[in-house]
Amino acid sequence: MRQQWLRLTLVLIVMSILLPTMHVAAKSTIEVQVDFSVTDKLKYGALSPAEITIKNTGKDFLGDMVVKSEKNNREVTTAQPLNIASGEEKKITVNLNGSQIAENPKVMLPKIIAFYDGGIEGGKKVSATYQLVTQPQLYPEDTPFIFTLTSNRERLQAISDQLKKQLADSVEVALTTQTFPQDVEALALANVLIIDDVATQDLTKAQQNALIAWVRNGGMLVAGTTPTTLGELNAHMPLQKAEKQQLTISENLTIPGYMTTLEPGATVVKTTGTGETLVAQKPLGKGKVVQFAFVIGDQPYHNNQAYGEWLVSAVDMQHQVMATTNVAEYYRTANATFEAFEVSASGILLAIILYVIIVGPILYMVLKKLDKREYAWVIIPTLAVVVAITLFGFGAKDRIRQPQTQQVASYVINEDSSLSGTYMTSLLTNRGGTFSFTFDDTTTAFAMEATNLGANAQTAYTKGQQVVFKDARYWSVQQIQGESFIPKLGKFDTSLVVADGRVEGTVKNNFPFDVQDVAIATGKERIHLGTIKAGATLQVSAEIPSNYLQAGQVALEAYQYTAMPQQDLDERLHQMVSEAAVLQTQDLQSPILVGWTDEPFIGLTYEGKAKQKMINYLAQPITATLQLQGDFSITSEVMNKQLYDLQTATAYTPSSVDEEEWYFEGKETVMTLEVPAQMVKDIASIKQITVEANATQGEVSIWNATTQAYEDIERMAPTASSKDYIDGNQIKLLLTGPEHEWYELPIVELKGVAQ
Repeated sequence: MRQQWLRLTLVLIVMSILLPTMHVAAKSTIEVQVDFSVTDKLKYGALSPAEITIKNTGKDFLGDMVVKSEKNNREVTTAQPLNIASGEEKKITVNLNGSQIAENPKVMLPKIIAFYDGGIEGGKKVSATYQLVTQPQLYPEDTPFIFTLTSNRERLQAISDQLKKQLADSVEVALTTQTFPQDVEALALANVLIIDDVATQDLTKAQQNALIAWVRNGGMLVAGTTPTTLGELNAHMPLQKAEKQQLTISENLTIPGYMTTLEPGATVVKTTGTGETLVAQKPLGKGKVVQFAFVIGDQPYHNNQAYGEWLVSAVDMQHQVMATTNVAEYYRTANATFEAFEVSASGILLAIILYVIIVGPILYMVLKKLDKREYAWVIIPTLAVVVAITLFGFGAKDRIRQPQTQQVASYVINEDSSLSGTYMTSLLTNRGGTFSFTFDDTTTAFAMEATNLGANAQTAYTKGQQVVFKDARYWSVQQIQGESFIPKLGKFDTSLVVADGRVEGTVKNNFPFDVQDVAIATGKERIHLGTIKAGATLQVSAEIPSNYLQAGQVALEAYQYTAMPQQDLDERLHQMVSEAAVLQTQDLQSPILVGWTDEPFIGLTYEGKAKQKMINYLAQPITATLQLQGDFSITSEVMNKQLYDLQTATAYTPSSVDEEEWYFEGKETVMTLEVPAQMVKDIASIKQITVEANATQGEVSIWNATTQAYEDIERMAPTASSKDYIDGNQIKLLLTGPEHEWYELPIVELKGVAQ
């Protein structure tokens, strides 16, 4: 009998555990299918457009669909209104992190997509079932993705065949007017977008705006000259079409095209032998529009091998959008710190003196006169508390009275005088409760949280044009991050000459505001020029650390700044945002002009009154004329360099800030050195080249541009001619040795005599 009771008790315990789970499962009234319908080829860490099919098998639903994703190693939550009747099915396109889902769709989809009946603000979470239609394929972040928009994929066969030969790791994605994304984030996968014969005026207004915004963010648009119009794109095309004309693109290839004229701001890329424009480009924000003077995919050339080779050679199909992921690391820690409230030493001393005087003789005399000395034990501690509260209130008055916002941003000044940048806004609350911001169409904004997909999605989210922090704690720091684009604001005009270790010339500020602490970033050094007033021109005369202005580089990594807590907060914040500005432009391989302003031009507004602080850094790539005199030399230590694995094309980065040590995964590593842009016109002046291998493992070979093969550096003559080893403006070395080892790089030296 006792055993039967034990068995019954055990059954009841198991049922009590299982019943709630069964109850929840039975209440799943929404069925969700996720399909990466545009392409199932995705990049690690990048958002990709996904089609969400939602079927409501329960009662009417009026609320929000909430999507979690990851940006810059932080979690963001976005709410989208959803109204779906019982029995209804809807399709919605959202942007998801495919790499998050691909690992374990069954576990991750419920964490990434949720439904709140009544809205995210306070509605009830509705359970749902999830299914991933197709398992996505994942590619490294630096894989070139080339999107195409054509009426027939066969029209671009010549380009496709050549890309497979020249860029074996590239991915092609064919779009149609129906699958073309409606928002710019859904185009983030693409490095290059080729438009053939499709009239972009047939795209919706949202699709056209997404396309233009994508180019402004750094994309490269390649288009032909067609009889059709391009809608919103017309204002940004580099060529104006005229009469039809046969164009000779090579000795044995002539195609029908158009005579054209250049639009303002455009430059010619390629011409025929008689001077007619074949290809031109025009900057648009951080990106550019490249236009051919003919229809790209017309017959009979669409599958001609020579035509495909010429097309791909005319355009940089490996174009990379400048990454902004690491920029956030410079913002995050420093911008989350606000100045501590404090009372001056003289104020504290005065309070102590008054307290001693009041509590001592004055209080004693008053109590003695009133014959109330027995109350001293109550009055004295009460006065101490009052004084302490007064001191605290006086020191913390700014934090108590209103919240504080601290906004930092770094912008790249584009060729067309527009600004493209990233920002972070930190909010220090003065109470518990809900805080919100609004943002305009030139700005994106997301509440940043530590990555934790199991966390409550209702605490911080973006909905429409609003960012909301719900139930924020008293005196807590909340952060918003996003991107900002400002059209036609201004730029610097520079006229600089480098000679004899000095830079001379002028810098004009064409912005409608003063730019403070202007400096030239050359390598990791900064040449400080000072403040330039709005519309003013500054005379420059300064020593430089080398014979020419080098490409700007960050002086310290973000983690190195966060390790300096003793540094003044304001100074530290300026240094980190300044470095973030340099980081955003250093891929352009140019010296950088950098300065800052506190002008409020980011389209993010706090809904309420707050004490505000703004620091906006501006960075512009610049050039300088180099005047060489007499004998000169230049070493690889100051040249722009890139290193990558020969087999996998994986790029390497230095393991230390001084770039002395590098860790190589593979056995063969290619090292390319770039002759400075200022020296390209004087490249004939370079007469000799020497290569010195450091005392490390492995062998070093150098690419011979004449024989088109690598040769061991030991075979080089002591006074080897540079013309054999400089290909265009590049020097290429092959480092061969054991894999998974640390290496010191060889040193290359160029010597010459100015002509």
